[in-house]
Amino acid sequence: GRAARHHPHPVADPAARKGRKRREALLRQSESQYREAERIGQVGYWKVDLATQAVQWSDGFLRICGLPDDTPPSIDAIVSACHPEDAPLTRAFISQVDHGNWQFQCRLERPDGTIRHVRSHGVHMWAEDGTPSATLGVLCDITELEVARQAAESAKDTTASFLANMSHEIRTPMNGVMGFVELLLKGKLDNTQRRHLKLIQDSAHALLKLLNDILDIAKVEAGRLEISA
Repeated sequence: GRAARHHPHPVADPAARKGRKRREALLRQSESQYREAERIGQVGYWKVDLATQAVQWSDGFLRICGLPDDTPPSIDAIVSACHPEDAPLTRAFISQVDHGNWQFQCRLERPDGTIRHVRSHGVHMWAEDGTPSATLGVLCDITELEVARQAAESAKDTTASFLANMSHEIRTPMNGVMGFVELLLKGKLDNTQRRHLKLIQDSAHALLKLLNDILDIAKVEAGRLEISA
């Protein structure tokens, strides 16, 4: 019989092969830079396909949540990463579909027990036929910012409490001083004595006004100032 003819495999174009390798190298570099940007910015992203409930997430998301790299992506895993008190809020934002962007803040409870404060910004994506297709969110670790805010709030409350207590403690003896001055002014006094007592009375009134102003400032700081009509 006739020997079969063998056709050699076409040799790939060296220029095309070089271009493909260059594109692959650029892609790896881009992915590496993206992961580094996530690490520096303490951010990560997650995406939920609303039709299949399939989940994608980035290395940054896993790092913020403190989850192992081999954790299977799922909605339950996202919700379980939250503090138990904040988990229902997270699930609601994932499943609630509207046309606007959204954001919320919650706490994460890592497997080692540490708590992280995070803020998530996201958007619901829509298919061409107008049906919701996916939820895309960006997770940002704001723990340091939240700790600083809480410390500032605590310091403000402490300052307000100190001012209120101080003004109250000083005002009590000041009322006593003013009462005795008024009693002395009702007695028999020469002009010099009466003038001196009036100076004491005026100074006491000025000091009492200053104490009231300090107390008002403390109430403003604490958000408890009441304005009379």
